[in-house]
Amino acid sequence: MDISIEINKKVGRPKKENGVKFDKKTYMREYMKLYKQKNKEKQLARRNTSYCLSKFDIEESFVKKYGIYTAQMHKTFDAIKKINQECPVFIEDIDKYIQEIKKEKQLDLSGNKGLTESE
Repeated sequence: MDISIEINKKVGRPKKENGVKFDKKTYMREYMKLYKQKNKEKQLARRNTSYCLSKFDIEESFVKKYGIYTAQMHKTFDAIKKINQECPVFIEDIDKYIQEIKKEKQLDLSGNKGLTESE
């Protein structure tokens, strides 16, 4: 009587040998590449905000208010403070520019009858 015993045989489900393997790394790399191409401006703003948060001590309420545009707003406020210290006359020009933007926005909203100012 010849009894053969198989030693070191793995137990469990047999692996597929001829199946096509799904490479998760490649898929995610391609997915994120396409996502970043579609959303370039938002991705740039997000990265700038992340860098700004690590570099400067910014309050949480400021971050909640401006979201991914925190870095741009922080830079803008710093620039306005610097202009105010070095040459306060230019603040009037900035104020005029902002008022012009507001007027243009009001004109755009008044031209569309279906839109209100809150939209």
